[in-house]
Amino acid sequence: MVLLLVCTLSTALAGGPVIAPGVNSSRVVPGGKVKSMEMATKVAGVKTVSIGTISGPYGKRFTDSLYASLRYTKQGQYKTGADVGAGAMGGLGQLAAVASGGALSSTGIPGAGLAGNLSEKLVGDTTDKVAERLDGIDRHPAEGFGIVRAGPTTGDRIRETAERVEATGDKSTALKGAAKVASAAGFGQAEAALDLTKDVAKVGAAFFREGVEGNSPPYSGVKLPISVVEDGKADAVVNATISQKNLPDKNFKKKKKKKKRDKNGKVIKDKNGKPIWITVEVPCIKRVVELSVQSELKKGDGTVIMRSKYNASAEDEKCGPERMKKIASHNSLARPLAGGAASKWGGHLQPQMETIRLKFNPSGSTALGISHILKNRHAAGMCLLQEAAAHNPADPYAPYNQAVILEAFGVYGEARELYGKAETHPDFQKGRWNDGRARSARRIKHMKLMEKAYDMVSAPTAFPHAESCPEVDRSDTQTTAKRTTLHDSKGGNTIRRLHEGEALRVLSEDKKWKEVQQLDGTVGWVKDKDLFE
Repeated sequence: MVLLLVCTLSTALAGGPVIAPGVNSSRVVPGGKVKSMEMATKVAGVKTVSIGTISGPYGKRFTDSLYASLRYTKQGQYKTGADVGAGAMGGLGQLAAVASGGALSSTGIPGAGLAGNLSEKLVGDTTDKVAERLDGIDRHPAEGFGIVRAGPTTGDRIRETAERVEATGDKSTALKGAAKVASAAGFGQAEAALDLTKDVAKVGAAFFREGVEGNSPPYSGVKLPISVVEDGKADAVVNATISQKNLPDKNFKKKKKKKKRDKNGKVIKDKNGKPIWITVEVPCIKRVVELSVQSELKKGDGTVIMRSKYNASAEDEKCGPERMKKIASHNSLARPLAGGAASKWGGHLQPQMETIRLKFNPSGSTALGISHILKNRHAAGMCLLQEAAAHNPADPYAPYNQAVILEAFGVYGEARELYGKAETHPDFQKGRWNDGRARSARRIKHMKLMEKAYDMVSAPTAFPHAESCPEVDRSDTQTTAKRTTLHDSKGGNTIRRLHEGEALRVLSEDKKWKEVQQLDGTVGWVKDKDLFE
């Protein structure tokens, strides 16, 4: 009798398509200039920083920006490029699918004009695929370096609003509340769509990943080991030399179209009653300023820890008779540049959040295990991946995909070893697949640098392995010869997409459908005559 993994380790496999597999993982890394043990040794012991000598203009702006940068807890990157892309592309597309094309186009939402020319179903199907390719689970190693976000997210608040609308039917108040939340978060598109569609739930789903139960809680910042001292003695000071160069103003003329008018200012029209347009030359002025900032972090004994060079320019252009009044002054252009130079110090010195996307590489032998992991059923998924490795020790996909989830949990040494086993195989020679071993080694190095520079030591990390894995029965199974869809009933909901090479046991069949059992003991239905070799 087959032992059911999901009964032993988790609940039954939920329905729904398997999203393109990936793990969005955040971890804290050393500051941008703390890249070697030599630099980490120099930084060691610096717990407080103050401003030293500022030579040149904009000293206050430099000082204020320096302190703000060093105090800013949200250092680094908190989303992957894929995560951002999924939100933007999937969100806008789904909004197009839930609103009328004409009305949506009038809101000025990027891409709405194109979306308005497509059918709602086509837009919805296309953007669902985009989101599936980019979406994933969130799993951050519990190393203790990040600040875990407290309270509900913006997405949670909009979803709560949607539930309130459904429960009470009071759309007027709830919609305004959801629009306000979206607007405060900077999601102007969501606010506009709320006004258009009157469908809070769909708008919320379009912009915020629903998340998978068991995901790691998001980080809201980094624990900062170095603080600012504004008054009093600090362990180190930042000195800076600021120099400004004002380039000569450039006067030129620009062609501009305008309506032709008579001496009384009335628009002159042609015989068809349309305004006549003429081209005129307008006097313009362009102003450019360049700023150079040389700064350094120095200990009290005069030892230079690190240096920073910053060169930037800013410009303004105005046209018309009042151009000289409207053109920005040299100082107003240069002052923000001084702030920008000082703002670099937070990234140079303080630890940074790094968010990366760890990519699974599913195959016939590993897709079932990955599908469990993507529901955060990690123990069950790992059991299936380990069984695949034991069944075929030459299979590179089993160690590789084990390494991905181990890295996400912070088990870097074991992940590095498993990546090494996979990366010798030709299937893993491409750049997107063969960086795991080197990436794990870099992470181990980062941990040593952070301990040396900041006295930040990771909390123990481990993978939640099952105490024992149920036996997987492969007797009477057949191997799929192509990809197909597994349903929860004949013509029912999709459980997941099956890969070529998956082992299935046929339990019953008729002219169109086969009832099959997966290696984890779960049952589904496939509709494919030539599914097996």
